[in-house]
Amino acid sequence: MSLKTRREVVLAKAREYRMASKKDKGKILKELCDLTGYHPKYALVVLKKALDRLLSHEGVSLRRKRNTTTNPALLK
Repeated sequence: MSLKTRREVVLAKAREYRMASKKDKGKILKELCDLTGYHPKYALVVLKKALDRLLSHEGVSLRRKRNTTTNPALLK
């Protein structure tokens, strides 16, 4: 399987993975590993990165923002 094909498969599975229940996520992960030959841990990393890219185009961030307010009492 070529790299381009694997990327397309990962993006398709990332869309499914995002909407799936916890039970179905395991099945999707197993399918991805069988199709691409990836190790399950690596497949999770690839899925997470694909989800980040997918959602960043939609304007949604998965990362928590750091609280920038400071307590004046702590500065003294």
